[in-house]
Amino acid sequence: MIQIITDSTCDLPPEIIARYGIKIIPLQLIFGDETLRDGVDISYEEFFRRLRLANPLPTTSQPPVGVFKAAFEESLREGHEVLGIFISSRLSGTFATAEAAKELLPGEPITLVDSLSTSLGMGLQVIAAARAVERGASREEAAALVVRLREKIRVYFTLDTLDYLHRGGRIGGAQAFLGTLLNVKPLLILRDGRVEAYERVRTKRKALERMLEAVLSEVGPEPAFIGVLHGEAEAEAKMLAEQAHTRARCQEMLTSTITPVLAAHTGPGVVGIVACPNGIL
Repeated sequence: MIQIITDSTCDLPPEIIARYGIKIIPLQLIFGDETLRDGVDISYEEFFRRLRLANPLPTTSQPPVGVFKAAFEESLREGHEVLGIFISSRLSGTFATAEAAKELLPGEPITLVDSLSTSLGMGLQVIAAARAVERGASREEAAALVVRLREKIRVYFTLDTLDYLHRGGRIGGAQAFLGTLLNVKPLLILRDGRVEAYERVRTKRKALERMLEAVLSEVGPEPAFIGVLHGEAEAEAKMLAEQAHTRARCQEMLTSTITPVLAAHTGPGVVGIVACPNGIL
């Protein structure tokens, strides 16, 4: 048996996590002197309530190496091989910490993959690996599938403000937009594991339309697996999902809220869309 392990930023709904028996390692959210496990010690709703009152803003961190080691050891004791898929190493130290834990378990059947993504961009990779394992793929074959898949997945998102990304140090190439965003909305893309500027538009509605157009141009006429994510922007996410379902050859659709650790870097109002060819899932 192969145990798939990922981190809490995958943004997969609980029913999918349960369906495939995926093990989640929660990242950490830090409010002052209080350290909370993402999605365990604090919920989506509670996070946004606290965020509005927070001064200073919360910070985030990967858990210590011992947490990863313990998770790997538990799966190994249960007779499983381990396939770990984690948030982009260019956004977080999580993957490096997972690698450090693996080095403490030499010779064990553990394979780790840097998703070069996060949220549902990573979540779709996790689903693909789980389905491959169900079909009888080996650990190495499932990992190779994820590596191929991560090059094809596209993640576009728009924010109400760049302040959270900027303060959290994850702004990357979107730095180019700072100081030019009066009365415009930033449209961003995850490219090669980093946040990059994609386009400036005048309104949130136009940003949603441009994201959908970008996805449609990427997937073309092929059947697609599309994910829509949001943080306190349910109505806009619902509209985007409905349009994607109508205009794309959408064989599968997944919608999700973002986890508190990611929301700490986006703030409220984030909406994103993720797409990949369905045939490789």
